[in-house]
Amino acid sequence: MSEVRGAAERIVGAHGIRGRVPQELDPGGAYRTGAAFALLTGAPVIAVAHDLRGCSPALADAFAQGVLDQGADALDAGPGPADCLTYLSGYLEVPGALVTAGRAWY
Repeated sequence: MSEVRGAAERIVGAHGIRGRVPQELDPGGAYRTGAAFALLTGAPVIAVAHDLRGCSPALADAFAQGVLDQGADALDAGPGPADCLTYLSGYLEVPGALVTAGRAWY
């Protein structure tokens, strides 16, 4: 358990979940994050978007499946920048999640 906690402490921060794909983040982790996000928000609908990087669609799909498996609907917002998801989330009054690569190089 301490190994899992240590990994979580390395990748979870104030501005999101950040880690190397696939070493620290993979579809299984994205699935669990989506499930936790759905439980945490309790929202009936969650918008999910992603950037254009090659690994992002698979991670966004896994996140969305985690949301669905908790009984919420996952609205596929497709690829796009954070501003589009922010607008959509506000317009529809639903929480949103964006799967994107960070700017920091490891």
